[in-house]
Amino acid sequence: PRNTAAMAPAKAQAPAVKKANAVDFLQSETFKAQLAMALPKFFDTDRFVRAAISEFRLNPALQECSVPSVLGFFMQAAMCGLEPASVLGQCYPVPFNNKKTNAKECQFIIGYRGMATIARRSGEVLSIDAQIVHELDDFTLVYGIEQSLIHVPYLDGDPGAMRGAYCVVRFKDGSYQFRYMPKSEIDSHRRRSKASGSGPWVTDYEEMAKKTVFRSLFKW
Repeated sequence: PRNTAAMAPAKAQAPAVKKANAVDFLQSETFKAQLAMALPKFFDTDRFVRAAISEFRLNPALQECSVPSVLGFFMQAAMCGLEPASVLGQCYPVPFNNKKTNAKECQFIIGYRGMATIARRSGEVLSIDAQIVHELDDFTLVYGIEQSLIHVPYLDGDPGAMRGAYCVVRFKDGSYQFRYMPKSEIDSHRRRSKASGSGPWVTDYEEMAKKTVFRSLFKW
């Protein structure tokens, strides 16, 4: 007898539907239009999109995050007028596990260079200088009516361990503000961060230390 089961035509399988990722949205005209509305006028939308796509493709941890959180990171960078490439240090996409949703999400972290960029755009800031202080540096700090900060870096070899960091902001009216934080205070801020054990706190500690000090002056 014939094997009718073998002769029966195979059922056609429905083609697999590709799940949209962040790059698909970044390349869509709809999302590009939203970015264009968020970006400052001086920032080219296509350039921003190219940088965003490059950041996504070169960052495996970012690819594991939920699409809405990744798009949210890029939208926040656009609203701040910052380059979304973490290598430039203006802002960082930091993955973290959302315990409520049990999903990995991307958090927007502004970098020291990003804060400095925003401050300069205010038109009030003449210069911003943030430095790390090491054990062998000649460092003098005086608070009070006559405040002063003197820092002479040790240049004849290893300057030793980091003692702290400071930031000096000069304004166009001739005034200035400065702030110093010892390493213990900087590490205290780090421990309160969701991304204390990953992202720029691990890869760019000194930049994050500078940002922490500058953040205290940012309101000015």
